[in-house]
Amino acid sequence: MNSKSSDFSLTVSSPVFSAERDAIRAGRGSHAYLLTGQAGIGKRSFALACACALLCRQENAPCMVCPSCRKVMAGNHPDVHILTPDKNLFRVDQVREMLASLYESPYEGGAKAYVLCGFHKANEQAQNALLKSLEEPPRAVTFFLLAENPYALLPTVRSRCKTLKMPRFYEADIF
Repeated sequence: MNSKSSDFSLTVSSPVFSAERDAIRAGRGSHAYLLTGQAGIGKRSFALACACALLCRQENAPCMVCPSCRKVMAGNHPDVHILTPDKNLFRVDQVREMLASLYESPYEGGAKAYVLCGFHKANEQAQNALLKSLEEPPRAVTFFLLAENPYALLPTVRSRCKTLKMPRFYEADIF
């Protein structure tokens, strides 16, 4: 099993993921998640597994094997947008560019997911630009803000998200 596969295997087997998957499948998932924890702990894998749950059309979503799930896991699903800081900083222009696509209809699935990796590196202007969309999100859009330090985010941003502290996986759990 390669590293990427083991990340998803650990993620989908975790109780934290099971609870969110069930909420998403029942239509009770949050419109915005703040995933916190140290670097390399699996926040991105968790967000992508949740995106699979949003976009998978199989009865036991996410199946992790259908074309939709495979595209999400490979990072090339047209309804999943992954953003990373530009030169170690999220700038307001970057967030505004992302927001320009927010109200477009999904291409393949019935939903869209925006994964903002390292969002603790967002400056105040970038966070404020996202705030309106967090307060009044478009239908069928889910945000995943990934942050090592949640307190680097504005309190107003944190308060609009469901915060999940990612559990630490130990090396023995991976094998």
